[in-house]
Amino acid sequence: MEMSQQVTSFKAYRVDSNVLGYPAFAICTAYHAGAYIKAEVFGIIQTTDTETTSFGRKLSYSNNGGPESPVVFDEEFALEDALQQAEAAFSSYIHSHNLESSTPHSWPRAQFVEIAPHRLISVWALSPLKEQLATVRDKTQCEPLGSYLASFASLPTIKLSPLAL
Repeated sequence: MEMSQQVTSFKAYRVDSNVLGYPAFAICTAYHAGAYIKAEVFGIIQTTDTETTSFGRKLSYSNNGGPESPVVFDEEFALEDALQQAEAAFSSYIHSHNLESSTPHSWPRAQFVEIAPHRLISVWALSPLKEQLATVRDKTQCEPLGSYLASFASLPTIKLSPLAL
């Protein structure tokens, strides 16, 4: 299969939802592992000013389908599928959040906005999600993502201060 653009091995998304109220992000990966294409989904959610939660899922696709197969399992397919898994996981989280807040009739869908990977630097430096990103760094099998997140350890300190107006 000829691809018109090069596929990146990971993508980052900001998850926008009126229900969450705090920052949330999804990171999806795709990479080759022997005869398989692997994908990962990581979700990190700030739940209060100081608390967070996260989830992770791993997918594996055999890439040895026959020539008659209507689907080619490649990195592009795996990244798109990983995003669908993230959407489902966040929808489930939002649904259970709604049930807890006694508004089960409303089930808003999270909107995923792709962000440049360097936007994760602010997440690392300025939010309680730093530990969640460190966990993603330690758990991922996608070498480019692991290396990229590991490089954050050498970042200079970033400080956010209010301005008096």
